[in-house]
Amino acid sequence: MEVVDVLGAVTRWRSRRTWADDWLIESRSESTGPAGTFIDEMTRTAEPGVVEVLAVLAAAAAAVPEELDWVGAGPLEDLLSHRGHGASVINEVEQTAARVPALKAALASVWVSEGVETDVRHRLVALGARDLSVQGETH
Repeated sequence: MEVVDVLGAVTRWRSRRTWADDWLIESRSESTGPAGTFIDEMTRTAEPGVVEVLAVLAAAAAAVPEELDWVGAGPLEDLLSHRGHGASVINEVEQTAARVPALKAALASVWVSEGVETDVRHRLVALGARDLSVQGETH
């Protein structure tokens, strides 16, 4: 894995799990470093493999419920709701959530915005996400 961060330096990780561990360290310290920049770029552009990378991140965070919530409410929600890629990745999300319990659990922290297509919104809610268009739901 490799990413060019905002300062132009190249950061490499030995594995997706090593990257995920770095992301968790950054999140605990409430800072954004190379690991955060990497997933931010992947979710912004819906890079191929982004759902699998998020599944690895969810699995790494699964032992600590609060950290799993960070994955769902952070990069997973960004990809599916805020950045408009829900329709292009929903099939992959459904398939991956079926085989990676931690990703399915992280979906419970995803809030689906009103701008997400109705079909995608319903499919995400069926996976455990929350629908902001439902009265009474607050984020």
